[in-house]
Amino acid sequence: MRSVLAALLLLLAGTAVAQKAVVLQHAGTTTIFSSTNPLGDAYAAAVSGDTIYLPGGIFPGLGITKRLTIFGAGHYPDSTATTGVTQVASIDFQSGSDGSKIQGLLVPGAINFSYNIKIDSVIVLRCYAGGITFHGENTPTFNCVGILLYQNVVGDMILRQTDGVRVFNNIISAVHETGTNTWIRNNKINGLYNAYYALLENNSIASYSSGIDFNTFRNNILAVQPAVGNNTWAGNYYNVDFGNLFVQQTTWFAYTDNYHLKTPASYLGTDATVVGIYGGFYPYKEGAVPAVPHIQAATIPLQADANGLLNIQLKVAAQNN
Repeated sequence: MRSVLAALLLLLAGTAVAQKAVVLQHAGTTTIFSSTNPLGDAYAAAVSGDTIYLPGGIFPGLGITKRLTIFGAGHYPDSTATTGVTQVASIDFQSGSDGSKIQGLLVPGAINFSYNIKIDSVIVLRCYAGGITFHGENTPTFNCVGILLYQNVVGDMILRQTDGVRVFNNIISAVHETGTNTWIRNNKINGLYNAYYALLENNSIASYSSGIDFNTFRNNILAVQPAVGNNTWAGNYYNVDFGNLFVQQTTWFAYTDNYHLKTPASYLGTDATVVGIYGGFYPYKEGAVPAVPHIQAATIPLQADANGLLNIQLKVAAQNN
């Protein structure tokens, strides 16, 4: 915890001198980068197993070929009022990135898993992404395994050439092309397309195409009664008025919306928690605050005092998860 707080202090110190500061932690050593491309410099210096902390600000896209953990400040405007949103143009997981974890980033482009590369055991947590796409070759040799996507906001999620991917407690515009053994649980999904051999449970699904088959649907909220086909259906809630389902919904996602169910006791999942993003294993965290100490307020002088000291005052909230 002490090392994380030290990293956050360094980020704020960089802000105080009007320069974006990126912090790299390696084997107990902390290094700060504040060049014109601090993320690029920190990445170049990092080795597998290191952690990078990003402040609020806009950064270029990053191709990852090392096992890294990357923390941003978050993407919700109200939760990043002090730090600012951390925006990275795009993320491309490439060969060597197995075991990486990213959290608290706004990625307006896409989070991509490179073509014809088997990339395993990646975690994407509490990020906003224009899309998440897997580009593996159509052969089991290149199926990505051990992928966990949870508590994110995602535009298009394309899950081709994956095996056993876990999609938990996300807000998703559209899910496409599920891979083998996909587990989709406690999400808010606007549209479902071309899904095969997946387990979908405790989701709200506003619409779907005819291209879904050989799936198992359990305790989902569905806008229409589906055709039976070769799918298995159990305990679902059919013909639900999605216009009256949530406390407030203006579109598939807006930061000002409220996706708590109006009558949560009416829609229970397979584990007896509420259907949707606030139930299940990983209930959606309000504000998607990353799992590092959260800076709620900061007072940073424009210059040091007579002794050369910078008197920074912080209000920091610990995060349990």
